[in-house]
Amino acid sequence: MLDVEIRKALLENSGELVEIADELIHLDDWSNRELMLKQSLRDPNCGIFAARVDAKIAGFIELRVFSDFVEGSPIAIITNLIVEKNYRKRGIGSKLIERAIEEAEKQNAIEIHVWTESNNQQAINFYTRHGFEKRALLLEKELGSKSC
Repeated sequence: MLDVEIRKALLENSGELVEIADELIHLDDWSNRELMLKQSLRDPNCGIFAARVDAKIAGFIELRVFSDFVEGSPIAIITNLIVEKNYRKRGIGSKLIERAIEEAEKQNAIEIHVWTESNNQQAINFYTRHGFEKRALLLEKELGSKSC
């Protein structure tokens, strides 16, 4: 079993986080990704938690908590969960999701959401093992241009 430490990511972790993100979505130019990451790290409604194995970041999860006036309470959404290929299937994703759930509860969120591609059965199985249920349909419309 790996010795994994989960802690809040810092600005100094930006380089490693951007590299790991590139495993999921490759970008030729990382400048916007780095800018957005730094904005997220400074945002009090966003928590990025890094999984550290020895001195290396092996994965991360990004959680956003925001007020939903219709619900009358805060809700949370996991926008990204990525574990580096060499560290998958070793419990790191589970530790990250547990930390995100803990943080959402600490911020009094009444529910937590996550999305993945509808054909990503491995991710769907992972999330359902952690108590998530299929309840809604996420529809997406791309705006502007993507440079992947």
